[in-house]
Amino acid sequence: MTPSECASRLLKEEIGIIPCDTLWGLVAIVTQATATRLNLIKKRSQEKPFLCLMSSFEEVQNYAEINPVHEQLILSSWPGPTTFVFSKKKTVPNWMTGGKNTIAIRVPQDAFLQQILVEVGQPIFSTSANFAGQPFPKSLEEVQVELRQQVDFIFPSIKHLSSASTIIDLTQNKPQKIR
Repeated sequence: MTPSECASRLLKEEIGIIPCDTLWGLVAIVTQATATRLNLIKKRSQEKPFLCLMSSFEEVQNYAEINPVHEQLILSSWPGPTTFVFSKKKTVPNWMTGGKNTIAIRVPQDAFLQQILVEVGQPIFSTSANFAGQPFPKSLEEVQVELRQQVDFIFPSIKHLSSASTIIDLTQNKPQKIR
């Protein structure tokens, strides 16, 4: 499966399992329908927000309130495995953030993911490919069969990944590491 094929399937509002730059993830374009379906697949509350993957800092500025004090930290961390939590812009719908006033965003470094994001032309939801409360999968073999059966496509790969992204809260003046 090429990045173009993956992007085409995402644009049809399909949900897939792909290797992200941190862990194996469930991904979908950002729509209310995909948010609902992702929560059903993961067996979790609709109030839990998803991480959004975006292609660039410029795209992030359309969704997040960015404190100029944090710009250097953001630009030195992206693209890369760091997720930042921002106050969301008023134009961001509540279903996109699980009803929260914040939004978690990462600009990935992985070339495969970057190509998908550019071709999709909009953010994609990303969440670990596991049921709520279960361990993060580091390989496709670790993704539970029951979960695999609920998605529309799986990117075939033997890629092993190491850990979840670092999460830093930037909603206050002083950055706070969450994970």
